[in-house]
Amino acid sequence: MPRSASGVAMSCDHPFKTIAVVRAKSATTVFQSTPKGIAWQVNLPPVQSDFDQYWIAPDGDGAVVAVSMSDGGKAYLVSRNHKPVEVAGVLSEVDFQPGLVLVATEGDAPGIRVRVFNRTDGAVVGDSVVKDVPGDGFRRFLFRLTEDGRAYYYLALNETGGEVPVVRNVADGKRYPLGFVVPGQVEDLVLQSLDSGVLAVSGNAYVVKNNRVSKVPANSAVGWIDQVMEPNGSGIHAVKGQRGWGVLNPETGAWLMSAPGGGHLYVGEAGVAMIDNSSRSVGMTSYQFSGMKPAKIWPHRQISGAAPEIACVNVFGAMTYENGKFIWNRSF
Repeated sequence: MPRSASGVAMSCDHPFKTIAVVRAKSATTVFQSTPKGIAWQVNLPPVQSDFDQYWIAPDGDGAVVAVSMSDGGKAYLVSRNHKPVEVAGVLSEVDFQPGLVLVATEGDAPGIRVRVFNRTDGAVVGDSVVKDVPGDGFRRFLFRLTEDGRAYYYLALNETGGEVPVVRNVADGKRYPLGFVVPGQVEDLVLQSLDSGVLAVSGNAYVVKNNRVSKVPANSAVGWIDQVMEPNGSGIHAVKGQRGWGVLNPETGAWLMSAPGGGHLYVGEAGVAMIDNSSRSVGMTSYQFSGMKPAKIWPHRQISGAAPEIACVNVFGAMTYENGKFIWNRSF
């Protein structure tokens, strides 16, 4: 996972709830810190691998941590709300949504096993096996949950070799018929529900509302669009292109804002932040969406004179890892 260094993974995606995963020979410790101190902590078995696999919830309220990738694989779902839940299999994908988390594993079923857990009590609310996921080629995601938690979806190959969205029921994996026509080759998509979402198709953005597909006007600042960001519970629908990025109104398809530049785009907790690492220095620009219009918090703040490893980002700053230490860089 990209935000782990020297046995420590750090996530500050939520501004006031930071999750850390500390790997040691005797145990793996997961804890949440807030402005008041350590809110909760759990100890897991030590990681039996040279590689780290951590997925941390964007809202700062949980994580899925792999402790073994051999002998069938083993991971744990952790949260302050319940005891650690053991998950058999080698992790392939994890997707957090409000109230639910999808965990996809391999090695414990003839295909990819998709389980969905209730984040309140750790109970399994869905368990199914998928066999039609293509194993080769680059894609932005393997599985995602719809924001309303009713279904999960992925891209599968059609008869002509193109990738098309497949949507399945969370509880039993039964395939739902797609209620809208995809107007080309899908690059990426985020679905709020079975009939609503945002698509990146053949370089253009489309919004889907009640199964009606509407093309978003081309934006020269953004360019060819190939990535749709998950809102992470924020209600902010952002896309990335070859030239820049922007935020859409999912109801109308209108641009709320757009900006040139590339790098790491963070979305969550009423704002977006762009880490621009295209030059030798690293800069950060933040926008807040709590009002009627986007408000720029900081136009462009240089967070390092070199090129540090970015551990995590939120609208208030970025955590970098430099010279064996985590350093907080404010955006204002």
